[in-house]
Amino acid sequence: MTLGFDTERADASVAALLIYVVYRSRDVARLKVSLDMWSRIERFVKAAAKRADSLPTFIERLMPRLGCEVLRPVREAGEEQGATRDFASLTSILDAPPADPHAVLRVLHRETSLCVLLVRERLERERVAREAAKAAGKQGVIDEGAEFQLELFEAA
Repeated sequence: MTLGFDTERADASVAALLIYVVYRSRDVARLKVSLDMWSRIERFVKAAAKRADSLPTFIERLMPRLGCEVLRPVREAGEEQGATRDFASLTSILDAPPADPHAVLRVLHRETSLCVLLVRERLERERVAREAAKAAGKQGVIDEGAEFQLELFEAA
């Protein structure tokens, strides 16, 4: 697991993190959840990666397409810890990428489905952990899934 994504490939995890951060910062009213949302996101990512010559340029091109005016570190209550670490990771990745930036852009352009799948899988894990934490808070018992998610946030 690299950068909180279920892959050992540094280029794919960096690519997924870039998509994830912009997706989580989007204006939900502008890009609503719909049946074709993920196919639209794949097209947006592919188009932004095709025209980008660096990782910051990719982010700048993707943000308006996903309805993101500014990257927001604080999202929902209970996610602040993980979100802060994602933005710290993003800053360090943009300064000194763990993978070749051009390799990351190639993955974003040629393996877009993989990147989006990694993001969707992480979002699903977070949703399950959130629900488990809610249930554990009501019952006074911590679920193994919630503990696993907390370990992911600490490792990221």
